[in-house]
Amino acid sequence: MDNEALKGFAKTYPLTNDLATNASFRIANKSDSCKVHNELCDLLVKIRSIVDQLDNLQPVANEVEAMQAKSLERELERRDSHEQFRSEKSAWTDIRKSHCAAY
Repeated sequence: MDNEALKGFAKTYPLTNDLATNASFRIANKSDSCKVHNELCDLLVKIRSIVDQLDNLQPVANEVEAMQAKSLERELERRDSHEQFRSEKSAWTDIRKSHCAAY
């Protein structure tokens, strides 16, 4: 059945309008199925290319992560050192206060 026959059928039997419209759509788009298939294949090739690029970026990401870990480690060491200095300073201040209070 061609599109016109389906439309005539739908007019004659209105309860099957959705069925006729759906069949008409399928017939009209059958020629487009190759286009859709080709577009899907092109998209698959693009996706594979992106995945390959991401795989190539993995070593860079690992290096950046290592650098961030080192930076964080240095920051924590700096904070610990600063905290230790403050603690020692506080201890010396306490000793000095107790020593001065003794006189």
